[in-house]
Amino acid sequence: MLETIIEVLAYAALGTVLMGLVSLLFDLIVPYDFQGDIAKGNKAAAWVCAGIYVGIGYLLRAVIADYGEAVSYQLLDGVLYTCMWAGIALVLLLVAYFALDGVLFRKINFNDEVKRGNEAVGIVVFGILVGLAFVISGAVM
Repeated sequence: MLETIIEVLAYAALGTVLMGLVSLLFDLIVPYDFQGDIAKGNKAAAWVCAGIYVGIGYLLRAVIADYGEAVSYQLLDGVLYTCMWAGIALVLLLVAYFALDGVLFRKINFNDEVKRGNEAVGIVVFGILVGLAFVISGAVM
Protein backbone atom coordinates (compact mmCIF):
# COMPACT_ATOMS: atom_id res chain seq x y z
CA MET A 1 0.00 0.00 0.00
CA LEU A 2 2.77 2.46 0.92
CA GLU A 3 4.58 1.60 -2.31
CA THR A 4 1.46 2.44 -4.32
CA ILE A 5 1.06 5.78 -2.53
CA ILE A 6 4.71 6.63 -3.25
CA GLU A 7 4.24 5.73 -6.92
CA VAL A 8 1.12 7.88 -7.20
CA LEU A 9 2.89 10.83 -5.60
CA ALA A 10 5.97 10.34 -7.78
CA TYR A 11 4.00 10.19 -11.03
CA ALA A 12 1.76 13.11 -10.05
CA ALA A 13 4.84 15.20 -9.27
CA LEU A 14 6.55 14.06 -12.45
CA GLY A 15 3.51 14.92 -14.57
CA THR A 16 3.20 18.35 -12.96
CA VAL A 17 6.88 19.15 -13.48
CA LEU A 18 6.82 17.93 -17.09
CA MET A 19 3.68 19.96 -17.80
CA GLY A 20 5.34 23.08 -16.43
CA LEU A 21 8.54 22.49 -18.41
CA VAL A 22 6.71 21.89 -21.67
CA SER A 23 4.51 24.95 -21.22
CA LEU A 24 7.69 26.99 -20.65
CA LEU A 25 9.14 25.44 -23.81
CA PHE A 26 6.00 26.46 -25.74
CA ASP A 27 6.40 30.00 -24.36
CA LEU A 28 10.00 30.08 -25.59
CA ILE A 29 9.21 28.65 -29.04
CA VAL A 30 5.96 30.49 -29.78
CA PRO A 31 6.69 34.22 -30.02
CA TYR A 32 3.64 35.27 -28.07
CA ASP A 33 2.88 36.60 -24.59
CA PHE A 34 0.02 34.30 -23.55
CA GLN A 35 -0.03 35.45 -19.93
CA GLY A 36 -0.07 39.13 -20.85
CA ASP A 37 -2.95 38.79 -23.28
CA ILE A 38 -4.94 36.46 -21.03
CA ALA A 39 -4.62 39.05 -18.26
CA LYS A 40 -6.13 41.58 -20.71
CA GLY A 41 -9.10 39.27 -21.36
CA ASN A 42 -8.00 37.90 -24.75
CA LYS A 43 -10.17 34.79 -25.11
CA ALA A 44 -8.26 33.59 -28.18
CA ALA A 45 -5.05 33.45 -26.15
CA ALA A 46 -6.90 31.63 -23.38
CA TRP A 47 -8.16 29.00 -25.84
CA VAL A 48 -4.64 28.40 -27.16
CA CYS A 49 -3.19 28.20 -23.66
CA ALA A 50 -5.94 25.79 -22.61
CA GLY A 51 -5.21 23.65 -25.67
CA ILE A 52 -1.55 23.51 -24.73
CA TYR A 53 -2.35 22.32 -21.21
CA VAL A 54 -5.06 19.85 -22.25
CA GLY A 55 -2.83 18.42 -24.99
CA ILE A 56 0.20 18.10 -22.72
CA GLY A 57 -1.92 16.63 -19.93
CA TYR A 58 -3.48 14.04 -22.20
CA LEU A 59 -0.10 12.95 -23.56
CA LEU A 60 1.37 12.70 -20.08
CA ARG A 61 -1.64 10.72 -18.88
CA ALA A 62 -1.25 8.26 -21.73
CA VAL A 63 2.46 7.77 -21.13
CA ILE A 64 2.12 7.46 -17.36
CA ALA A 65 -0.82 5.07 -17.62
CA ASP A 66 0.88 2.89 -20.19
CA TYR A 67 4.36 2.72 -18.74
CA GLY A 68 3.49 3.42 -15.13
CA GLU A 69 1.05 0.50 -14.82
CA ALA A 70 1.78 -1.99 -17.58
CA VAL A 71 5.53 -2.43 -17.17
CA SER A 72 7.05 -4.28 -14.25
CA TYR A 73 9.81 -2.03 -12.93
CA GLN A 74 11.45 -0.34 -10.03
CA LEU A 75 10.05 3.14 -9.43
CA LEU A 76 13.16 4.94 -10.67
CA ASP A 77 13.25 2.85 -13.86
CA GLY A 78 9.57 3.57 -14.46
CA VAL A 79 10.04 7.30 -13.94
CA LEU A 80 12.99 7.41 -16.34
CA TYR A 81 11.12 5.34 -18.92
CA THR A 82 8.10 7.61 -18.58
CA CYS A 83 10.29 10.71 -18.98
CA MET A 84 11.80 9.31 -22.15
CA TRP A 85 8.43 8.53 -23.77
CA ALA A 86 6.87 11.75 -22.52
CA GLY A 87 9.75 13.68 -24.07
CA ILE A 88 9.26 11.91 -27.39
CA ALA A 89 5.49 12.50 -27.30
CA LEU A 90 5.83 16.17 -26.40
CA VAL A 91 8.43 16.84 -29.10
CA LEU A 92 6.08 15.15 -31.58
CA LEU A 93 3.28 17.46 -30.41
CA LEU A 94 5.40 20.56 -31.00
CA VAL A 95 6.68 19.40 -34.40
CA ALA A 96 3.23 18.30 -35.59
CA TYR A 97 1.63 21.56 -34.43
CA PHE A 98 4.14 23.72 -36.30
CA ALA A 99 3.93 21.48 -39.36
CA LEU A 100 0.14 21.83 -39.49
CA ASP A 101 0.38 25.55 -38.82
CA GLY A 102 2.82 26.01 -41.68
CA VAL A 103 1.22 23.64 -44.19
CA LEU A 104 -2.55 23.54 -43.69
CA PHE A 105 -3.11 27.09 -42.48
CA ARG A 106 -0.75 29.09 -44.69
CA LYS A 107 -3.32 31.86 -45.19
CA ILE A 108 -3.76 32.43 -41.45
CA ASN A 109 -1.02 33.64 -39.15
CA PHE A 110 -2.09 32.07 -35.86
CA ASN A 111 0.04 34.36 -33.70
CA ASP A 112 -1.21 37.56 -35.34
CA GLU A 113 -4.83 36.45 -35.18
CA VAL A 114 -4.60 35.41 -31.54
CA LYS A 115 -2.97 38.75 -30.69
CA ARG A 116 -5.95 40.46 -32.34
CA GLY A 117 -8.26 38.40 -30.15
CA ASN A 118 -9.68 36.26 -32.95
CA GLU A 119 -11.47 33.71 -30.81
CA ALA A 120 -12.25 31.48 -33.79
CA VAL A 121 -8.52 30.97 -34.40
CA GLY A 122 -7.98 30.30 -30.70
CA ILE A 123 -10.62 27.56 -30.81
CA VAL A 124 -9.08 26.03 -33.95
CA VAL A 125 -5.63 25.98 -32.34
CA PHE A 126 -7.15 24.41 -29.22
CA GLY A 127 -8.69 21.70 -31.41
CA ILE A 128 -5.45 21.11 -33.29
CA LEU A 129 -3.45 20.68 -30.09
CA VAL A 130 -5.98 18.35 -28.46
CA GLY A 131 -6.49 16.35 -31.66
CA LEU A 132 -2.75 15.92 -32.08
CA ALA A 133 -2.46 14.82 -28.46
CA PHE A 134 -5.07 12.10 -29.08
CA VAL A 135 -3.25 10.85 -32.18
CA ILE A 136 0.22 10.94 -30.62
CA SER A 137 -0.97 9.30 -27.40
CA GLY A 138 -2.22 6.38 -29.48
CA ALA A 139 1.18 6.08 -31.09
CA VAL A 140 3.15 6.04 -27.82
CA MET A 141 0.83 3.69 -25.94
